[in-house]
Amino acid sequence: MTDKNTKNKEPKQKNVIDRKTKIVRRTNIGGQAVLEGVMMKGARSIATAVRTPDGDITVESKYVKDAKQRNAFLRLPFVRGVVNLFTQLFQGTGIMMRSAEVYGDYAEPSKLDKWMADKLKINPMNVLMGLSVVLGVLLAVGLFVFLPNFLASLICDNIAAIASSSLKSLWYSLIEGGLMLLIFIFYILLVTLMKDVRRVFMYHGAEHKVISCYERGLDLTVENAKHMPREHSRCGTTFLFFVIAVSIMVFVLVNFMIEKCGLVVS
Repeated sequence: MTDKNTKNKEPKQKNVIDRKTKIVRRTNIGGQAVLEGVMMKGARSIATAVRTPDGDITVESKYVKDAKQRNAFLRLPFVRGVVNLFTQLFQGTGIMMRSAEVYGDYAEPSKLDKWMADKLKINPMNVLMGLSVVLGVLLAVGLFVFLPNFLASLICDNIAAIASSSLKSLWYSLIEGGLMLLIFIFYILLVTLMKDVRRVFMYHGAEHKVISCYERGLDLTVENAKHMPREHSRCGTTFLFFVIAVSIMVFVLVNFMIEKCGLVVS
């Protein structure tokens, strides 16, 4: 995708290009918004473009090795999902930190960082990246698993009509799922109040536009990307929202069937 400073030099398209242009290729290319830029990831390579404070765009690319291709065990169902999850967490966190370096929004190494690098031969960035991933996982589990579970139990145990109901587990699943969905929506709305995060979300939309442009077989120019939709069917955030919504329906249905069969879950 070209820099906006050069878009006036590009010849205008003769044909009208809009979001209804037919998709001509299916791709597994995904992406991620980073600080003042976007990252695109294919099967074997990653490319990141970051806009520097002076307006230039720095592009970095690298090949990535897929451990699943070398190990049959890592390709097994469930196992490959866990591997993909943590691989993307580490890659995404590392690229986000790198984008901060390129943009210049990164602090100078502290005395502890220098000591770790000199004495322990440990890259402080790797330690920080690992801590970020661990804290991110703990935060996600706490917010979207333990908190809804705790609140749902509290509500079901303290509301007499629910506590004495034969459909208590059904109500529990419905309340827990609803709370999970509300917490997710509230979390998204809350983080958008932060200026930097709101800026990253804008690049999230730009990432969708570029992938949509590529899928339609169009040249990756600013002019073409402008006419593409901000939404994308393979968006990870949308996927997470639907997973939560579907899980609510599934657990409610399963609990309803269990109770109808007389197998009440306490």
